[in-house]
Formats: sequence, structure tokens, C-alpha cells
Amino acid sequence: MKKFNFFSKIIDYLSKLISARYLGKINSLVLLLTYRCNSHCKTCNIGKLIPDTSSELELEDYLKIFKFFRNTLHTINFTGGEPFLKKDVEEIISSAIMITKNTYTFVATNGLAPVKIYKKIKIILESIPRNKFLNIGVSIDGYGKLHDEIRGVKGNFNKVLHLLKLLSTLKTSFPNLKVNILTVLSKFNVGKLLKFYSFLNKHIDLYDSVLFTISLHISNYYKNSSTIIPKTKSAFIDEIDRFLYSNIKRNWFVDHFLNTVKRDLYSFKDFRKYPCKGGKNYIVIDPYGNVFPCLEMKRKILNIKKHTFLKIKRLNLRNEKCKACHYLICHYFDNLYFSPFKYITSRIFF
Repeated sequence: MKKFNFFSKIIDYLSKLISARYLGKINSLVLLLTYRCNSHCKTCNIGKLIPDTSSELELEDYLKIFKFFRNTLHTINFTGGEPFLKKDVEEIISSAIMITKNTYTFVATNGLAPVKIYKKIKIILESIPRNKFLNIGVSIDGYGKLHDEIRGVKGNFNKVLHLLKLLSTLKTSFPNLKVNILTVLSKFNVGKLLKFYSFLNKHIDLYDSVLFTISLHISNYYKNSSTIIPKTKSAFIDEIDRFLYSNIKRNWFVDHFLNTVKRDLYSFKDFRKYPCKGGKNYIVIDPYGNVFPCLEMKRKILNIKKHTFLKIKRLNLRNEKCKACHYLICHYFDNLYFSPFKYITSRIFF
């Protein structure tokens, strides 16, 4: 059975790869559902925005998107802002799962409204078949008060813990629910995470995997104005090593990602490890329908309210001087996934 699963995954991967590389298909979407946010993170200024919610895409707009990419998507990432503040978020996410053939649906949340978020996730799970997985990413940047300070909301950690406990009660009835801990490594928590690691090891029943990403200056998305990587790169490397040498639950990809970040920091070079697939195999759509190649680039391809997706051109970004994408875990995976030799070797060695 294991051999069958292994070969079936290879066949599935190759079919997606062919459609992406040779038929020019978009296989992955990052959807910023809203810029509304009830967090006030030190690493991000989205929470300071006063978004124009009246101009946001509505359910009907998202249905058109999902129908257009019905046969090509393998990944959809829902983020924000806080996605669960979006009107009709349950219908948007469940429609994405039901209409498209994607195999990985991911929704990030700050967990600040645990009961409301729990109820909305339950509605989504009740509306999709058990063979369709829903991945929830709950943000935690440290233990207790450290997380509250970074996120700018008193009591945030306790609310997140409440949400994790609520979601754990759903997993008995919905084995297709996967709960991930999202941790952003920055100068605000580097060297301060030992209690957090202890918490993760003590509560392994509350989550399936931990995802580490690196906080950067990305003005187009996070609206921040300066880098939040520590000035001393050795402190960053030491923190990554502490995580890598721990027995915290995570999948192969997280280790691959962090080892790549480590090599960059050791070499003091910033360069793209894999060919950029932004605008070719994945795109980002903001709350107002603007389409971008990725979270970093400010180059707007089109607006879906004014244009058809047929006008999306396969962009040649080879000469673009973009340094951030290999530190963003979502784009890193897409760039790796559509680089077949490097993807296959990464699966062998990690």
C-alpha cells in the first residue's frame, strides 16, 4: 500500500508539473481576502490600515475565480488581514474546495475570536467531503506575554490556546482537519523561544505541524518600512538550529526551508535559490481584485473586475531583483515544487 501511495503521488506530481510547465497554467493561488485585521503586529502594519471594505471582492467574484482555475489548481492559500473577518468567508473557502481540484487548502488566522473562528471552520468542514483536507494555520510567535507583545493584543496567547483546544475537539469527527502552528521568526522573538518550544512539546495533541517563516521588509504586502531581521545574523542562525535540533513536530519541507535560510545567512548572500514561478505558476490576488506575481513585487498584472484571466501572460522574472521570496515559506514551496530536479532530490534527502 505504501508503494502504491508513493507512486500515485509521483504520478499526481508529474501531471501537475506538466500542466504548469508546458501548458502555462496557474497552479497555486494566494488570496488576500481582506486587509481588515484586529492584530497590531510589530512585524506588520496591515492592522494600521483603514481598508475600503466596500470595494472588496465578493462571493460571486471568488466563484468566478475558482471556476476559471477549476482544473489546474493544487494549492490555495487564504490570508489577509484576518481572513475570518471577511464576509461570507465560510462560503468562499468551501466553494474553493468543492469547485476546484486543489489538494491543499490553507487558511491563516490570528485566533483572536476563538469561538467565532471555531464555528466558521466547523461550517466549512460540514460542507466538504472527508477526502478534501482543510489546513488551518494558527499564528503563535512565542509563549505567553511574548506573543501578546509581538502581536500587540493583550490576552492573545490565551485566546489562541482556546482556539487550539476547540479545534482539537473537531478532529474526531473531521479527520480531514489539519491544524498547524505558524511562527514568524523576527528580531522580536529570536533567542526567546525556549519556553515556546517546551509548550509545543507539551501540547503535541493540539497541532499537526509547526511552520516557521522569516519576517522581512515587504512593503507591498506587510506595509512595513524596515527589515526586522536581527542585525546579528548569528543569533538568527542559532535560533534556527535550536528549532531544527528539537523534536518539535513538523514536516520535511520546514527543515528544507530553514536549512536553505541558514545557508543564506552563513554566506551573507541574498539570492534566489530556485527559478521564480511568480506570474507563471502562482499569483497573488488582493482584496480588491488586483493580481500580482507574488507578495513582494509591486507589478500589477491586471484587475479581475476589469479584465479576464486569459490576459495573464507568463512573465519572465529572471532579471527581476527580488530577494525576499525565498524567505516566504509559501512562495518558497511553489518555486521548489515547480523545479522538478530540485524538488525530487529534496524529497530524497529530507
